[in-house]
Amino acid sequence: MIIITPLGEYNYFVTGVSGAWNFQPDSLDGECNTIRFIFIKECFGVYELTNEAMEDMIEEAGQEMEFDERGYTYG
Repeated sequence: MIIITPLGEYNYFVTGVSGAWNFQPDSLDGECNTIRFIFIKECFGVYELTNEAMEDMIEEAGQEMEFDERGYTYG
C-alpha cells in the first residue's frame, strides 16, 4: 500500500493498493525528476481528514481494540 501526503499538510491523503510506479521527466528532453504512480481505479482513493472523519477513525480503532481484547478476529 502506498500512502502519500504533502509534507507538513495532513488534511488529506492519497492511498493505493497493488499499483505500479516509474520515474519520468517533466519535459521530453529533461531528466527524470517525477515519480508517477499508476493504480486501478477501484484500488485508489483520496481521503480528506475532516474533524468528523478523524473522530470516526478513532471510534473505529477503539472498536477494533475492544474486539482484540475479547479474542475476536476482524478484517
